[in-house]
Amino acid sequence: MGTDFSVLGRALAVPARSEIVSLLMDGSRRPAGELAAAAGVSASTASEHLAVLVDAGLLVVESRGRQRFFRIAHTGVAAALEQLGALARPTPVHDYRRHREARDLASGRYCYDHLAGAVGVAIADAFVAQGVLDRFDDEFALAADATDRLDDLGIDLDAVRAHRRATVLACLDWTERRFHLAGALGQAVAARATELGWVRRRTGSRRGVEVTEAGRRGLAGEWGVALTEAGSGVGREG
Repeated sequence: MGTDFSVLGRALAVPARSEIVSLLMDGSRRPAGELAAAAGVSASTASEHLAVLVDAGLLVVESRGRQRFFRIAHTGVAAALEQLGALARPTPVHDYRRHREARDLASGRYCYDHLAGAVGVAIADAFVAQGVLDRFDDEFALAADATDRLDDLGIDLDAVRAHRRATVLACLDWTERRFHLAGALGQAVAARATELGWVRRRTGSRRGVEVTEAGRRGLAGEWGVALTEAGSGVGREG
């Protein structure tokens, strides 16, 4: 008995639905009207697309008063879509705005609730080099000395392990074609970097994040993360 991929294939086969899913890959919850505008379709057409995505199990809908908000169904869906992106062709870029957005997403972005792009991959590489993570082909595992090092980084491993999800996952990055850190630890790392003011959402970007000046110094000096010029995505303070 095989697996029927056709339902998922049909759900993602329409560019507007692909655009909706991509927008929600940052882990956000958004109303139908906002998703319709982003996909460039009418409200009624967006409603049809959203119904298909919900029926396919890719999205879930939550009601808040009279409004309905849509989000990626769960972390497993986000991880599968991120890895599927490594196989997909890039969206054609015909103008400067789209080119800049593509460049910014490659530099740094949220993949559901963890950091992806050049920034996310650089953090994963640093954690392997420092003995926080062990790498086995396409998997990460916590190293024996991970607890002390994570304490130094301000991350409580016991609290991370208390989550009802995998502690460590390797997520194939669709722009870098390498693995970034996902799972509960990936979420904790992203949250800590945000709390410190080292990364922030990029103004005018749907999913992109940028490393602040303080973040560039902190990631290099305190976390040992070597950022390339493309992966720094440094923005001005303030």
